[in-house]
Amino acid sequence: SLAAAIGSGIPVADASGCFILQMGEGLTEGAIISMGRVVVTDYSLQAGKLLSEKIAWEIKKDSLVELPNHEIERIKKFVQLGAKGNKKIKVSGQDLRKRVPREIEIENDFVAEIVHQVVGKYLDLLNQIMSKIPPELTTDIIDKGLLLSGSLSMLNGLEEHLIKELKIPVASVDVPDTTVIKGISFVLENLQLYKE
Repeated sequence: SLAAAIGSGIPVADASGCFILQMGEGLTEGAIISMGRVVVTDYSLQAGKLLSEKIAWEIKKDSLVELPNHEIERIKKFVQLGAKGNKKIKVSGQDLRKRVPREIEIENDFVAEIVHQVVGKYLDLLNQIMSKIPPELTTDIIDKGLLLSGSLSMLNGLEEHLIKELKIPVASVDVPDTTVIKGISFVLENLQLYKE
């Protein structure tokens, strides 16, 4: 989460607090950062890879069709949290009974329910972190809100859902899927500065 904050251009050395949720493939980590250090942090293993596995498993259980990874990624980009009207997407996989290719339709609401289960874990994580915010940083967090980074932060409707649940501003950083790598790269290029 600290690398993500640096990679997104946040002045982490400032006294004012920064609240960030890094939503990666293997780990989701939330943190409050101030004065160049992580003040409060917590994490969850409910991350991008696990969400993909949950979606694949529920579709396999429901339709007896096994989908390849690229179709699961298409579904994750398609799903819209809080959408009105139940849109559908066509995907192709292998029929587990006949062992032949088969195209099926997946409803938005079906996938959104799975995503909501995982996002519920993130809300628990974020509320746990917010319960530990030092009093001197409370105003900063309420005013500035939560920043999202990582590939999962690009889920359609996630910002709006978190705003509704947390009652604070929520926004994704620019190019969220590369912020950690950018942060690590920047630290390595300015190692002496960050040692200080």
